[in-house]
Amino acid sequence: MAFPVAESPLLGSTDKRIYWSPVFDEYGLICQPSAEILQIHHCPFCGSRLSESRRDKWFEKLEKEGWKIWGDPIPIELLSHDWK
Repeated sequence: MAFPVAESPLLGSTDKRIYWSPVFDEYGLICQPSAEILQIHHCPFCGSRLSESRRDKWFEKLEKEGWKIWGDPIPIELLSHDWK
């Protein structure tokens, strides 16, 4: 029996172990079989400090745009890596 390949790196069988969020510019280790990500701050290969997460700034910007609750539409410009 063949199983479909998972689209998401967080679900199903995948060889990916490191996740990068382009919106938040943060890295994490994928903890399978759950959909959890353990955020990391240093490269697991060379030990270099990774970029600072932009998560808090993203949510601040989202609130300034008028976003109030989960389910409200998120402005399209905040869904890519190059938001400012």
